[in-house]
Amino acid sequence: MDYSQILKKHLFLHLLRREAMRQNAVGLMGCQMPILTYIERKRGCTQADLAREMFVSPASIAKSIDRLENSGLVERNLSQDSKRQYTLSLTETAQKALAESAKNMKAYDEKLFCDFSEEEFATLNALLDKLIFNVTGENKEITHETFAEFKRHKEND
Repeated sequence: MDYSQILKKHLFLHLLRREAMRQNAVGLMGCQMPILTYIERKRGCTQADLAREMFVSPASIAKSIDRLENSGLVERNLSQDSKRQYTLSLTETAQKALAESAKNMKAYDEKLFCDFSEEEFATLNALLDKLIFNVTGENKEITHETFAEFKRHKEND
């Protein structure tokens, strides 16, 4: 069996979704979306938290946060726990942009699966679970934390 065509299709779908995310980012650059999404999910996080999550250097995150702050999307607030540390929060502008982007991506995802029956959707989901199990040996729900755990594991290898 030639797996390459299946893998090419998977990669192409991934690239199409990334392009849709970039186009639907409502004035945000694609690399800003994961940062803003993390800050939204982990309210009060620090730049160090963000750097660990994104697997980049603290200096790189500091530059990104500077740009986001200058764009009026992120605010640094002096931490109540440590007067030498800042926590991050989103501005109202960023919250609106993320909400609009999420709405656009939901529409994209609905278009992607629009003509799938419940049975086809369940079959595709089961087949993807099987692929993941074949590689990991585990049946686990895929969440944002699953990705973070995978990244941490790969970084430690």
